Amino acid sequence: MDTTPPQLDAATLAQHIERTPALIGVGITAPVLERIIRHPEPDRFAVLLADPDDGARHVVEVQLGEADEDQVLRALSHWAVERQRLPDVEHHAAIVAEAIPPHVARAVALARRIAPIEALELEIERLEGSLAVHAGPVEPPAGADPEAELASALRLRRFLESLDPSDPLATRLMGPRPTTLGHREG
Repeated sequence: MDTTPPQLDAATLAQHIERTPALIGVGITAPVLERIIRHPEPDRFAVLLADPDDGARHVVEVQLGEADEDQVLRALSHWAVERQRLPDVEHHAAIVAEAIPPHVARAVALARRIAPIEALELEIERLEGSLAVHAGPVEPPAGADPEAELASALRLRRFLESLDPSDPLATRLMGPRPTTLGHREG
């Protein structure tokens, strides 16, 4: 009998989430899985969860390996689409990855200024012939990285500018463009 633990791939993780949506820990006691959105990349997918108590929706962008800022933008994009689809329902976003680097945690903290979003890190235990998976919250480190924060702010602003002007999220652009080395981005 083979006791080698299975490898975690996106299909295996999606199956775990389908069976037990609470394992990705987005603050819902007993979430209901609405659907899984497959991505062309084999290590990524999104999960739409509903809170059975208040109907709130949670869009969770899942990525195996290390999170990146593109994952944050994908989560915000799904969140914006779902808010337009169901405008009378509260919506939240989250990213889940095996590792959340500090610059991505800071990008999530920056994105919280416009959307309710959180970062969760997957914890995976390989037990005898099986996997135990759950996710826990990650906060940005205390130390600031001005260059990374500026780069994140610029990417977030470009994302917001790309939205349909009728989307209420697009109106959250505030103030002048961030500057780089003393000149405004054009």
